[in-house]
Amino acid sequence: NASSVCNEAVGTGRRSSAEVALDLWRVAAALRAMGTWPTVKGESPAKATCARMRKEVGLRDVEKDLLSPPDPESLFYELLHSMGLMNFGDKPLWIHREALERHLQQPPAAQAWHWVRAWLHMPLWQDGIGVVPDRDSDYAPARMEPSRLHHARELLAWALCGVAHASNCWLDLETFLRDLWRATQEASIDLYWGSFAWDPEFEMALKKEQYPAGEDRTLAYWLACEAVWAANAIMVTLATLGLVERGQTAGKNIRPCFRLTELGRVVFGAPEVEAAQKPGDARFLTVQPNLEVVAYLESADARQICTLSRFAAAASRAGGPVQTFALRRESLYGALESGMT
Repeated sequence: NASSVCNEAVGTGRRSSAEVALDLWRVAAALRAMGTWPTVKGESPAKATCARMRKEVGLRDVEKDLLSPPDPESLFYELLHSMGLMNFGDKPLWIHREALERHLQQPPAAQAWHWVRAWLHMPLWQDGIGVVPDRDSDYAPARMEPSRLHHARELLAWALCGVAHASNCWLDLETFLRDLWRATQEASIDLYWGSFAWDPEFEMALKKEQYPAGEDRTLAYWLACEAVWAANAIMVTLATLGLVERGQTAGKNIRPCFRLTELGRVVFGAPEVEAAQKPGDARFLTVQPNLEVVAYLESADARQICTLSRFAAAASRAGGPVQTFALRRESLYGALESGMT
């Protein structure tokens, strides 16, 4: 039983697989343009690298959108790293371009499966916090303990597998996490961390001091800590990867809710849940007389949009399901130099 369902949501938002793949491609392109880049222990990007990626790619701003991941460029950096698409054995560092292109030519569900597997094993990416340094000590830990974080992500993925096999309804986030805690008490998520970018302020968590000693008080304190991490993992990280659609309940008592996207249901429900086949001749772009190309990412798949981005430059840094590219001399030359016919 996945969890109790809630009424239809309002203010919903989701990302297509093409949007995610385009972000991954843009971060990789920025790194390739650098040629080499400074890193710190754990092969994570140095501050100078993060600042340059943010300047050249500029995906989203967490100060304007609390449900945007802190430092989203570093999230995609860690994805590239965990999927083995970077070379750290020699200097200078470089992107395995051919391997990245092979990855982006796979069907969307196969790509998303690799994204989730990478997320499960990313120790330096802390959901709701961003990339943290790899320099822990027993006296001043700088990050969540990696094995506990991996355990937490596995439990969350297990719960989302149940969601994928249930009816595709909206789930109240707090109720879902309460059910997750009750189902996993013997090996529950135990992180003991704080200072997350987004705090959903769960109802039970706000009243945690009012509960007498017992199961409800323990659950309330868990909702004030570990559940906040889980909320950021679902509503921020996995939503950014196009696997979760988020929303909020209607009425006076507004509560965050979510459901899996079609892509999320396929990934977490495999092999029983199969991907729907898109029509092969679906059109997703319009070429305008000024040589600008308007691309509708909801109608495209990652293979199409990444092929377009190889020879057409992004005309703006705005995100969203509709993006504008431009056919320019330098972008066409760059595509030819990269081996495109």
